[in-house]
Amino acid sequence: MLVEARAVEGLFAPAEEPGGPREILLRDIRAPLVPPSGRPRDVEDAELALLDDRGTVLGAYPLGAPRTAGRVNGRDLRLRCVFHRYPHPAAGAVWEAWARAFPPPARAWAAGGPGHRAAWLEAVRLHAATPRGRPAERTGGTYDLDGRALTDPPALYCALGEGLNGPAGYYGANLDALHDCLGGGFGPRPPFHLRWHHAAVARAHLGPRPTPGDPQRGFLDTVLTMLTDAGVTVTAR
Repeated sequence: MLVEARAVEGLFAPAEEPGGPREILLRDIRAPLVPPSGRPRDVEDAELALLDDRGTVLGAYPLGAPRTAGRVNGRDLRLRCVFHRYPHPAAGAVWEAWARAFPPPARAWAAGGPGHRAAWLEAVRLHAATPRGRPAERTGGTYDLDGRALTDPPALYCALGEGLNGPAGYYGANLDALHDCLGGGFGPRPPFHLRWHHAAVARAHLGPRPTPGDPQRGFLDTVLTMLTDAGVTVTAR
């Protein structure tokens, strides 16, 4: 650990580019292990971990080439770093809610619009990389997918993650990641049974949507084929 702080500002600022350099402000330094100027211990890569109110890591963002940029008021620290991909601007609200109460309520991912769902997927993906968030691999069993809010692909991935691994669960955020999850290491591994409730909603909204990279094929059919080919028995309800 280089430094511990009470809060961070600038991490979720909107950006026109997908990634690049950014300056963030660490508020109320509690464990100043970084020199007041210059390079922090010559670290080329680091992580910015986000904690809940009990001090447990919820998730972490990778930081490239972190460098201190000076102190503010003696208690805050400016840090320059590089992001391969900037955090989603709406993800801050997700992390803040999780810090207050975790796990979140069921279907909390459905409480907002497309930006909220994209931010939710970012958060669950990073959470799944922590010791607390990595689900144990298991085979068999029956799982329920709540399909009432499946109006776009991010909603489908949010619902799959929750249905298979519980609230704040992750089971892919795109087709490639879903394929990886079906291969094992992310909770349920086929064969298992998936009961898809309110399947008509996804059929209406996702059926006509083209598959990325294969516009002649419907997105929902692609997902169903991927599931069944992997050994998942899907029952529409």
